[in-house]
Amino acid sequence: MRGCITFKEATCFILKREKRPMTAKEIAEIALKIKTSSKSPDIDMAVLIYDDIRLGGKNSTFVKVGRGLFGLREFEDQEREETVGEVQHLIKNLEETQYRSNSPSESEKILKEVFSFLVLRQTS
Repeated sequence: MRGCITFKEATCFILKREKRPMTAKEIAEIALKIKTSSKSPDIDMAVLIYDDIRLGGKNSTFVKVGRGLFGLREFEDQEREETVGEVQHLIKNLEETQYRSNSPSESEKILKEVFSFLVLRQTS
C-alpha cells in the first residue's frame, strides 16, 4: 500500500515537475488528482506555502515570486546565479569597449545588450 503524501511534498513535486512559478490554485488543481479530504485544497495549499515561508524564512522550501505566485527556493537561487553570470559578462564587455573610441558601433551594440537585459529583468 502506498503511503500518504503531504501537501508540502505534493507542492514540491508539482513545482519541480512544472519548472515554473505557479499560483496555489494551479498547484491545488494538479494536486487534486491526489485524493484529499479537504473541502478547499487551494486555500489549504496557500496556507501551507505561506506558513512555510513565514516560519522557514530563508530556509523555506518555497519563495513568493509575485502576488499569489510561488516557486521553489532552489530555482530562485539557480536563477540568481545565472543572472550574476550575465551581469559579469556585460560588465566585462562594457569595460573592454569603453576604450575603443574608434568603434562607436561596438559600444552601441554592447549598450543595447545591457538595456535589453535590464528591460527583460524589469518585466519578469
